Amino acid sequence: MDTSWYTKNLESWEQLISQYNSNVVSYTQQAIGQSQALAEQVTKATNSALLSQLDLARQTLQAWDRQMAALSGTVAEFYGNK
Repeated sequence: MDTSWYTKNLESWEQLISQYNSNVVSYTQQAIGQSQALAEQVTKATNSALLSQLDLARQTLQAWDRQMAALSGTVAEFYGNK
């Protein structure tokens, strides 16, 4: 029985499977790289938004501090004039 046809066929299948595995590895590595890049972008955007919120909170507290100082001065004036 001549098995050369089966041997050639098997070698072809082995090559196809090897190529498929290489492609899967390559696509997986690309997906990981893209996921990491996206995660970095999301982290940067999140950090930027948080910094903006912290700056707004700082400005709000400074304004509140000025208002409390002005109110304190008004109260002192009021009781000083009595």
